[in-house]
Amino acid sequence: MVTKAGAGDLTCEDVGLDGPNQLGKRYQCATCEATLLCTKAGTGVVWCDGAPMPLLAAKTLPSSD
Repeated sequence: MVTKAGAGDLTCEDVGLDGPNQLGKRYQCATCEATLLCTKAGTGVVWCDGAPMPLLAAKTLPSSD
């Protein structure tokens, strides 16, 4: 599911070096900043503009001190 559109070209390719996209994780394109959420498990990897989309780092939550 795309959560933020960008100008890039999204494709799904065969499994890469790090394995398939992980269910429930967000991925973001480094060039066009398109963001997607993996909502269905599979064997592919989502690519944007010819490169696999890297995992988006989780935001840190403020402490409850």
